[in-house]
Amino acid sequence: MSKRQLSIKYKDLVDYVNEQKPEKTLVKILDDSTRQAKDCYNPGSKLWRILEELYTTCLSDNEIIDLVETIIDIYNSNYELEETKHYWKLNMFGIGGNKLYAFKFYLPDRTVGIVSEDDVLTAGKFTRNELTEMLANTDTNLTIDNFDPVEDLDE
Repeated sequence: MSKRQLSIKYKDLVDYVNEQKPEKTLVKILDDSTRQAKDCYNPGSKLWRILEELYTTCLSDNEIIDLVETIIDIYNSNYELEETKHYWKLNMFGIGGNKLYAFKFYLPDRTVGIVSEDDVLTAGKFTRNELTEMLANTDTNLTIDNFDPVEDLDE
């Protein structure tokens, strides 16, 4: 059976459940979560703030069911968080000191190319694993260590 795929937005909930596991049973974590999910306003609670980011509190019955199923999967380690996608800046500069970024060649075989900051519209966002895989398909000595993840192309 495959693990449940969770968006990266669930990271705070994953961290919270994993922090609580040594001290609380699954039933206690679920009880705390469903109580907080029914609160329309409780900014003093860390759990409520996490839920407010994921949903709009007060949660509907369907959202509470989803929350319970999600917490059960997290508690039982039956999940995988999606990797964050970034732009990847090369740790070297181009002609005239231009920043260089990774982009994807679709042919042949999903390889990586390098584009100057002057042509950033072709730069792409990739997970660490995607970039590593593309670099492996490219005839180059570049590795993931030659790149830094950035959120914006002007970093």
